[in-house]
Amino acid sequence: EPIDSPTNEPERPLVLLADDSMSVRRLAQHLLQSNGYRVATAADGLEALQLLEEGQIPALLIADVEMPDMDGIELLRRVRSDQRFQQLPVLMLTAHTAGPISQKAIALGAQAFLTKPYSPNELLAQVRRYTSLNLH
Repeated sequence: EPIDSPTNEPERPLVLLADDSMSVRRLAQHLLQSNGYRVATAADGLEALQLLEEGQIPALLIADVEMPDMDGIELLRRVRSDQRFQQLPVLMLTAHTAGPISQKAIALGAQAFLTKPYSPNELLAQVRRYTSLNLH
């Protein structure tokens, strides 16, 4: 029985990453893909929202708080106000240690926070924590 037979393998969880920094997206994408995740990336909240609207429902949404056009807080607000995405776990990335922004995001329904710069292991641990809930 080949181990990598796709039939009995659950679909790899999709992680949607919204961050305006190209380097952050590249690093996170590489890290997650090499750990068995599928990754969709967006340069801002609008792009992320578009992907969600198109039916790309990820196992986890990772959003940077500070982004042009639509920031992470606004993205979170839109996501939570949509029936389809109310159960979607959201991990926020912020350059600030806790504070009013963190409070606001948690109040709006974010599951967790990572303060930049974070280590790859921290990111991976959070992703595993929230996507394993959705693995069948």
